Amino acid sequence: MNQRGLTMIETLVAISILLIAILAIIRIFPTGLQATKTAEMKTVAAFLAQEMIEEVASYSYADIPVNTNEEYWYEPTHKVSDDPDSPFYFYTRETEIIYVNPNNNPLTESVTDLGAKQIRTTVYWNVPPGNSAKSLDIYTLRSQR
Repeated sequence: MNQRGLTMIETLVAISILLIAILAIIRIFPTGLQATKTAEMKTVAAFLAQEMIEEVASYSYADIPVNTNEEYWYEPTHKVSDDPDSPFYFYTRETEIIYVNPNNNPLTESVTDLGAKQIRTTVYWNVPPGNSAKSLDIYTLRSQR
């Protein structure tokens, strides 16, 4: 017998297969959006940390203050912006500066100035969903010339 066209069952099977494929593709989008948002937030955190590192590194060696006890930080932990409309509202940052012994490998903290200071900036933020806490540390060294 010569059939010209599709039966109702063949059409329903084809539509079902197509629908399953489309739904599988649609389920990928939220994961991609989440990965994009996470990468964006980490990039912003890197820029915020780098900004502070460059600010401190622009000072002369003698003008870079050093933490002398646990209570003092160059930049205590604080919100980068208090404006809820700012893209930096969800970030906090802290910067610590310590003396290090440049003769040790790896570097170790020193209580006296041996000619090297370590600048560490940490940026904290939360990634939705679930608001998992993330942080990024950037370190640099500054030495006497």
